Amino acid sequence: MKETNLCNGSNGFIGSELTRTLKHAGETVIAGDRVGNCPEEVTRIFDLASFGNLFHQTDVKEIYKANLYRVLRLLHQSEDVYYKSMVLVSSSSVLLPHQTYYSLSKKAMEELATKWASDHEQPIVIVRPTTVIGVGEQPSHLIPKLIDSCLNGTEMPFIGDPTHDFLDVRDFVSGMIYVSKRASDLPGYTFNIGSGESIPNWAIKSLVEEYTGKKANTKEIENMRPYDTREWKVDTSDIRLLGWSPKYTLKETIKNMVDKYDQS
Repeated sequence: MKETNLCNGSNGFIGSELTRTLKHAGETVIAGDRVGNCPEEVTRIFDLASFGNLFHQTDVKEIYKANLYRVLRLLHQSEDVYYKSMVLVSSSSVLLPHQTYYSLSKKAMEELATKWASDHEQPIVIVRPTTVIGVGEQPSHLIPKLIDSCLNGTEMPFIGDPTHDFLDVRDFVSGMIYVSKRASDLPGYTFNIGSGESIPNWAIKSLVEEYTGKKANTKEIENMRPYDTREWKVDTSDIRLLGWSPKYTLKETIKNMVDKYDQS
């Protein structure tokens, strides 16, 4: 049976990939709003809408409105809907020593959703993505900026020490769909979805330079952002025990991004 999927945040980087994947499988996708409404005819719900994870999104009220109160409305709205699964997207930043308003709002959302799943016996699961990369991501992010710097000579500030657990957007989408099919058995469960590897920025720079054949025009800076770390990776053993694992290597993803950039 083909599913009817509600996708909140369908126009974003991850949401667009999820929508393409579901439609390619012959499933119906309904683009959700940013309020938290839930139509009655859906069988699966994917909530990716968020606010505060980009550097210019600093309004604390809007951060909590989008990441917590909107999700609360979605939970209320879905009470009268028979759905097979709801996947709520959090962030791996909730695990970092230094918390931001964004990560704190996501942590509050996790606690709310876990309690709601228990009290209402609903098939709700939470997923924490690591640093999701791939064709179509924000131009202001590290890899797109490095590609632009290599190919166009654009100067960019750069610090090599911070690390991230990088994950191809196609792998994150496959992980979300994978856990959505098991939500009824694991209500309220939280899954980390990532590669499980900590890769420094300088290694990313080297790969981009290798695949572009040019050097990046970088201006070295000394201080990391408050939430940056030299060991950013997550424990992905829970989702791997279910049978999921990433398909795309970091090298494959970066090469694909460079190739697509050349074609644009």
